[in-house]
Amino acid sequence: MPDDLRPKTSPFDVAIDIGGTTTRILCIDGESGQEKLVRLDSQKIRSVQDVVDGVASLVDLGSIGTVAIGAAGPTKDGTVELTNLPWTIQQSEFERLVPGARISIMNDMEALAYGAVDPVDETSLRSGSASPNGAKVILAPGTGLGVAAIVWHDQAAVIVSTEAGHVSLAPIDALTAALVTDFEVSGVRATYERVLSGPGLARIFSYLVRAEGTGDDTPLPDPKVIVQAASNDPAGLEARAIQAFWAVLASYAGDLALVFKATGGVFLAGNIVNSTYQMIDRTDFVQAFEDKDPMESLVQDIPVNILHAEEPVLAGLTAFLKSERGTKPE
Repeated sequence: MPDDLRPKTSPFDVAIDIGGTTTRILCIDGESGQEKLVRLDSQKIRSVQDVVDGVASLVDLGSIGTVAIGAAGPTKDGTVELTNLPWTIQQSEFERLVPGARISIMNDMEALAYGAVDPVDETSLRSGSASPNGAKVILAPGTGLGVAAIVWHDQAAVIVSTEAGHVSLAPIDALTAALVTDFEVSGVRATYERVLSGPGLARIFSYLVRAEGTGDDTPLPDPKVIVQAASNDPAGLEARAIQAFWAVLASYAGDLALVFKATGGVFLAGNIVNSTYQMIDRTDFVQAFEDKDPMESLVQDIPVNILHAEEPVLAGLTAFLKSERGTKPE
């Protein structure tokens, strides 16, 4: 273990973001605040032991005070069934492998939401009037689609994790209606996650390619390639795919704003959002977000902001760990 990470008077905190593609482990020195990060390929991880081995590569396990884990899947009784990985996370297994540490395990969107309680780096996508004690909704397209909400009880934020990405996709125009039909023909249920995610963006582009008769859909393209091509050619199919992606995102964000009466604001996070929001027509976004007859007057006052944290789940876990230490996130 490097000398600069050896335990001092305060134990280390550890934040672990287990995503469908990448697992990120952040060790934080409780005295100096010094951080050390390692990234692992989630597809190569097969057990909690593999994750703990990653932690041990950064810091002595006996020096750890608190571990906060955000994982991409529903949580129940200290267990997470990972949505896009073939193994299960159990809190009891972490407690066995890291004895003496306090272990907190949560859905990755619950973790991300802690960073939206008092966000420090954001851009307004549409203006509005946020209520200080109003509910907030966070959407984060990535490998899948994460959705969480923040509500308030006795002046304290309460995080509500959801599986709203798996709600059935509702067509909003001819293109999304065609996408729903395309899913049905292939025997796949059309959900918001299957459109509002990296693979979803690839599916939209693939459909447009086939619809235009300019190629087939095998294999699905890398979403990063689509984003790069769209930035180079604003009139190309890649740019059209991104516009369609954002039209669905805006409409669904408006739906969720109604579900939670999110007068505290709607927040969008993740690499896809941050790499594409400057390509869209904000007027189109606002129109799709507000098209909620007969509740337009409610959503018209709700602001929508982009969260810019490069590692949003880790940022949320760090905020959670600081709150556990009794300090307010900076």
